[in-house]
Amino acid sequence: MGIDGKIGRAGLEWVAGMRTMTSLDGGIHLKKGQDLKVFLNTPEQSMEVIDISSRLYTVNPSGKEEIIGSLERIEERTCSQEEASRQVGWQICSEMSYPLATSGPGFPLSGPAEASVMLIKRDKGLRQYLLEAAYHYSSQKEAWLPEEAGLHFFMGTPKSDINRDVAVDIQLSYPKRKLSARIIHPKKKIKVEGEIKRIKSSCTGLLEVLIDDKDTYYIKGWTDLQSVEGEQMYFTQLEAKFTKHGWPIIMSGNATRVFGKRIALSASLRNVLKETATVSVNLERKSDEKQRQFSIEADVYLPRILGCQMVGLLQERGTVWSSALRAKYGLFGKVIAAQSFQLEIPSGS
Repeated sequence: MGIDGKIGRAGLEWVAGMRTMTSLDGGIHLKKGQDLKVFLNTPEQSMEVIDISSRLYTVNPSGKEEIIGSLERIEERTCSQEEASRQVGWQICSEMSYPLATSGPGFPLSGPAEASVMLIKRDKGLRQYLLEAAYHYSSQKEAWLPEEAGLHFFMGTPKSDINRDVAVDIQLSYPKRKLSARIIHPKKKIKVEGEIKRIKSSCTGLLEVLIDDKDTYYIKGWTDLQSVEGEQMYFTQLEAKFTKHGWPIIMSGNATRVFGKRIALSASLRNVLKETATVSVNLERKSDEKQRQFSIEADVYLPRILGCQMVGLLQERGTVWSSALRAKYGLFGKVIAAQSFQLEIPSGS
């Protein structure tokens, strides 16, 4: 920018330059569509992404002279957040410097200016970013569940000074009735194990969760079925621990059946209320040539909440049906009432 006259030339010359020193090295491996590996190697030291500078000169017949401008300069520097930079391992920073224009034209005509963007290495042990993903799957005929299945995922920076690895591993085996899972995070580690076992008429199941190799939570159950001389007995129990401190919750029950004569059911719940809560029901049938009789006994107990006892009888003798019912119940630890009912109905009515 200038003037060309008879006595010579006069004007301004502005020169700008840009340079960069950025390099990346990595690769991608894919095997049979089931195994993927992506890696990116990082530079040993900090690197300059881009550097821009400008100079301003006056041009006259005797030559050109650089314009320095004001000795007072504006210096600006900004960087990404420390926590985010620590997790990534690199911090991006930008710097800018130019003269303060107190009078006369402003930037870029105020004098020399510089601007740069840099990547500063915060994790000296960081050498590589790694991503791995793989799976395997084996189906079984006429079933939606796979016979064998597995999943692996890893994303992290091996051998670095800061742990930033994230991993997920899941394995399932249907023939062995086993499930295992492992989840790793820089702030948490979770391990899950599940298994079902069958031995003759009994079956047991366990699902266990281990957090940070010290806190254990679980759900486990057990069932058994036995038959002896026309009597069938079924037992079951479920135990669960959902809190770090405290007792596990235990729920158990059993049922007994004598074909054509009696059915008995009972259940209990522990470590939920201050005492054990129970429920029981007994149904019985008796008959001979003269009469038929059906009876029921029921008992419900919820500590300090509800208590109830009931006895009922239904009887047929000849042409007359008769029934009786007696109930006693209470709320919040106090007996409310005890009542009895009786009724006879001729079969012809």
